[in-house]
Amino acid sequence: MTQLFTDLPNDATDRTIQQFLFSTYRKESPESPLAQLALRCYISHQVRLACQQLATQFGDKYGFTQRDLLPFVLDDEGKKASDIGAIAPSKNSAFYLSVLHTYDPRTAQLNTWTARLVRNHPDLNRALLDLGLYRASNWAILNDTTLPQLQRIFIQYHLQSETEILAAGQLLQRYHAVYRRDRIQQRLTGRCRPPTEEQLARIDDQHPPNTVLSQLDQLASKLREYRTYVRGGNPIPFQGDEIDWNQIPTQISVDTGADDPQQDFLAAYRLVLKQCLASAIAQVIRNKITKLKQRQPPKDQVYVNAMHLFHCQGLSMGQIAQQTA
Repeated sequence: MTQLFTDLPNDATDRTIQQFLFSTYRKESPESPLAQLALRCYISHQVRLACQQLATQFGDKYGFTQRDLLPFVLDDEGKKASDIGAIAPSKNSAFYLSVLHTYDPRTAQLNTWTARLVRNHPDLNRALLDLGLYRASNWAILNDTTLPQLQRIFIQYHLQSETEILAAGQLLQRYHAVYRRDRIQQRLTGRCRPPTEEQLARIDDQHPPNTVLSQLDQLASKLREYRTYVRGGNPIPFQGDEIDWNQIPTQISVDTGADDPQQDFLAAYRLVLKQCLASAIAQVIRNKITKLKQRQPPKDQVYVNAMHLFHCQGLSMGQIAQQTA
C-alpha cells in the first residue's frame, strides 16, 4: 500500500488522496486493485457513518437502530471476487461499487457522495417507509403541495370538515405567498430550510411566530401521513413509549407472595406483555381503518361494526354479513 502513495506530497489533503486513488482505480493499471481496496474501505466507513446519522436523527422516533440499516448498504464482505478490479457494477455487486461507478470527483467529495447514495438507496428507503419515515422536510412538503391536492387529501383521507379544509387551504396559500415566493426571488434551490421569524410574521401577523410555526407543522404532518400511506408505508409511525418499570408492581392486583423476586418478575413480565400486545393490536387496527377510509365508498365504519359484532357480541361471520350488508 505504501508504494501506491510515493508520488503524493506529505501534506496531501483527504480530497487529494481520494482523487488520486480514484484516478488510479479508473486507469485499470496494475495498481488499480490496490486503489480499489483502499476506496472500498473508506466507503464502508462512510456508509456506517451515514447509517449512524440516520439512526441518531430518526431512530428513537421511528423505532430502528444503526444495526437495522447496515444490512441494506454495508454489503461488502470482501468475498465478491467479481468486484475486484471491476469498473461497472453488476446486479449482484456490492454497494460500494455503485458508489465508485457514479462518483465524479470534480463535483463532490467521496464522503458526501456516499452519504447521498445511502440516503437514496431504494431498499433502505423502502424499509424506512415501512416504519412510517418519509424523509422530506415539512417545508418541502408544504412548498410543493398545491391547494387542490390539499383539499382532496383532507376530504378523502383525513375526512376533515369544510371549515377545517378552508382554514388549512388559507394557511397553505399564505405560506406559498411568502415562503415559495422568497425561494423563487432569491433563486434558492436544494433543501428547504425552516421559515424565519420574519417570514412567519408575514405569513400571519395576527399570531406569534411560534404559534404560526406550530400550525404549519401540524398541517405538514397531515400531508406527510398521506404521502407515507400512498407510498405503501405505515402512516402511523412507531410509538416508542418507554415502560416505567418502577410503576409496574403497583399495578398488579394479585398477591405474588412475600419476598419472592421470581414471582414478582413473572407478574411484571406478564403485565408488560399484555400491554405490549394490546398496543400492537391497536396499531394494526388503526392501520386497517386508515386504509379502509380510502375506499370508495369508505369501508372503515363497516369494519369497526364487524369487529364489535364478532368480538363483543360473539356473532358468526354469516350473521355479521347480514347486519353489515
